[in-house]
Amino acid sequence: MHIRAWISRIAVVGLIGILCLSTNLIAAANGGPETDRYDTSWPGGKIPIPSLYIRVSSPEVLVTTPFITIVAEEFLSDEQIYAIYGTYGDQSFRCESEACRIVVFNSAKLSVRARSTLGDESQEFTFAVNVTKSENLYMVRVVKSGPPETGDSCSDAWMNVNTGGTSLWQYSANTVEELHTENTLYLLAARLIQNGLVDASSCPSGGLYNSKSANACGIEVSRQAVNEWQNRFDPVILAAARDVGIPAKVLKSLIEQESQFWPGNVRSEYFEYGLGQITEQGTDVGLRWDQDLFGTVCDGLLYDCDGFFASQSDFSQATLRGGLMRWFDATCSTCEYGVDIAKAERSIKPLAQIIRANCYQVGYIMEKRVPQANYETLWKFTLLSYHAGYQCLDDAIAKAARTDNPLTWEGVAFHLNDCPAGAYYIDELWPRLSTYPTGNRVATPTPIAATPMVLNTPTPRPTATPLPTQMLTPSPTPVTVVNGKVSVVVFVDFNENEQYDDGEAVENAEVLVRFYDNSTLTIPVRFGLGEAPFYGKIVDRSVYVDLRSLYRGVATTIPADGQVIVVFRLPPPDLPVILP
Repeated sequence: MHIRAWISRIAVVGLIGILCLSTNLIAAANGGPETDRYDTSWPGGKIPIPSLYIRVSSPEVLVTTPFITIVAEEFLSDEQIYAIYGTYGDQSFRCESEACRIVVFNSAKLSVRARSTLGDESQEFTFAVNVTKSENLYMVRVVKSGPPETGDSCSDAWMNVNTGGTSLWQYSANTVEELHTENTLYLLAARLIQNGLVDASSCPSGGLYNSKSANACGIEVSRQAVNEWQNRFDPVILAAARDVGIPAKVLKSLIEQESQFWPGNVRSEYFEYGLGQITEQGTDVGLRWDQDLFGTVCDGLLYDCDGFFASQSDFSQATLRGGLMRWFDATCSTCEYGVDIAKAERSIKPLAQIIRANCYQVGYIMEKRVPQANYETLWKFTLLSYHAGYQCLDDAIAKAARTDNPLTWEGVAFHLNDCPAGAYYIDELWPRLSTYPTGNRVATPTPIAATPMVLNTPTPRPTATPLPTQMLTPSPTPVTVVNGKVSVVVFVDFNENEQYDDGEAVENAEVLVRFYDNSTLTIPVRFGLGEAPFYGKIVDRSVYVDLRSLYRGVATTIPADGQVIVVFRLPPPDLPVILP
């Protein structure tokens, strides 16, 4: 999320910081007296964390001994399920583990609960189990009859402005394997090397190009660790998305875009924190549009929590924003790797709530302007709201609504004159959604023979298998090859005269150059300037110059003289002047 904060607001935040082959049915099992689970282990508020889930499955083939498998899922890595218990018909059972298998010769009602080391107990959930016999073989089917699943919260928020449409990623994933990715992540590779999770001592410069990027050798030696790390939060992402009612693939794609799954303060110069790089402006949206989030933050910080966030005094609002930002700051000097992984996991559900809050903010803006848009476009507006803020989106929609209804993303993006980085942010994020598989990554069912009742035997989890990559070989054509140089200029145009003046240079930025053949250059920017040579490239072929940390990019081609020159002019930061 791109920070837009005044120094006075930053000071307030700083002050606050001091103070199995089967048919699966899944039911949310929310612990506690209400409907949410909370982590109350630290002062300053109770953090809402993902619910427990109970999965009941049965074989989809004829078996010699009928059975069901019950698996309870605790998604926090430092907690675990230690008991599953309940009744099947008039018989009781108890498993001292996260899973158990029960033989069921007759149809009956299943009631089940689970207990976690977090100290909570799930609600009771019920299922109808139907058992039919044909000669000496059995067919078992499970029908859920417990509380309904969480719906699509953002569709509810857009009820009056949504013209319809669907996307392959719209529905929340059913399994963790559907969220599996194996993307090349330069920042994450650098962090893993820097913190000793990967040994890159055999590489030039220890595998690092600079503090924020691994070099080519570093990428290769860290590839397995990068693949493992970028999927380590998938269980919590899946559970949080289910609880909040947003697509899990959108939540994971946003985290990859913002932090590449490293929960430290990736862009410290912008006061952005955690997996979602949350800013003060981002917490304001969450507290303003999510009454539950406001209540849980307020309970730990203020005496009077009646009413709404908007009814609080300016000081109280700043206190609440600062308190919520602390939930996302996982930096920890005494923790392994310098980050608190448990805290990062606990921050994912509040992050999902903030994304949902932006859905409601988009609904408000759209209803105020009286246009409509389709489902996918509304999600693009939501993530633009998350990244660039209320005012940026509202201004662009107001301009586009004069000529276009329903609205399109291209029409609104055309009017992002005051925040062009927003369009680049969405265009960078959207292709990530196409990297996920469209169905479960599980093997093709084959007939199996069941074993008699076995308790306390966890069910093996399926292993994700990467999808094959198709390689295409282009036909040879006559080409002109040149050696050349990529030069970049990066500055913040504080006086808005569209010229690079003294005092406007951007320090310590980093530019990634990707050529048509997928080779790359990383250019460090010092005093607003950076350059790097290249060799043996084909004239008129494409080159993409990417100012990664600030979500800018320029697509161009290699000229005949080989001199590629790109200027990044950044608008001065500001805060929105109008909030609902």
